[in-house]
Amino acid sequence: MKKAIVQIKDLKKVIKGKEIIKGLTFDIYPGEVFGFLGPNGAGKTTTIRMMVGLTSASAGDAIIDGNSIQNNFEKAVSKVGAIVENPDMYKFLSGYQNLKQYARMVSATDSRIDEIVKLVGLENAIHNKVKTYSLGMRQRLGLAQALLHHPSVLILDEPTNGLDPAGIRELRDYLRKLAREEDIAVIVSSHLLSEMELMCDRIGIVEKGKLVKVEDMNEFIHGDNQETQVTFQVEPLDLAERHVREQFPNSQVAIKDNGLVLSINREEISEVSSFLLHNGVRIYGIQSKAKSLEDRFLEVTSQ
Repeated sequence: MKKAIVQIKDLKKVIKGKEIIKGLTFDIYPGEVFGFLGPNGAGKTTTIRMMVGLTSASAGDAIIDGNSIQNNFEKAVSKVGAIVENPDMYKFLSGYQNLKQYARMVSATDSRIDEIVKLVGLENAIHNKVKTYSLGMRQRLGLAQALLHHPSVLILDEPTNGLDPAGIRELRDYLRKLAREEDIAVIVSSHLLSEMELMCDRIGIVEKGKLVKVEDMNEFIHGDNQETQVTFQVEPLDLAERHVREQFPNSQVAIKDNGLVLSINREEISEVSSFLLHNGVRIYGIQSKAKSLEDRFLEVTSQ
């Protein structure tokens, strides 16, 4: 197993005597896209700001590639590229001039600038002034800046803000490719749960400053014991409903769009089918709908 590139250890933040972040502990590995999820005000951005040094931690630590942000901050953040909230650029300069300014600080070459500009798809606008950029273009420019110095960890807070659907898909595909091919750990915080479901390998959910769960995305959504909504197209419908309610009293049963809808485990589908056939009910179709990340997220954060 790979060694963790980021180790969050009992990280806490106290503001005006109130504990905002309550001892977060989790690891992030090279080559993965890690989704950081939580309701508004849960503490996602505060945690990210502590990780990149925009605010100090009250206790605990973040270890990045073996270096502590508390004890060796400059070396720790030298491995990090980040966009926290909206990227801040010199609007009176062109996109290219902005990248040149940053490149001087991180010793990036002109060829590296050209490579990154192509990767984020800004070739046609890079010499225009940033004040003419759309919000989505500024997001791309911010991503280019964050990648200039070949970081081992890329942290993105709401990176899809202002992007159209095509831009969101391109960013998602690029981040997955970047993590896989460059072995970079990508940490993404976003409210777009449908995109996070497609993008992330693992997720960490935080609520009211506490870590609720860290889990593989597929396991979180499609775990062995997760219920699935299954629609049976059957005749006669009333007979099927009566039999199912009697035989499976603990299952949620409803009639919707002339179908018998049950919330059951995947393994129970064949059991219900056999029972219906044995009791004279004809089955014309079976359709299952697995829970989405949004469904599971709301379940976990509403407890």
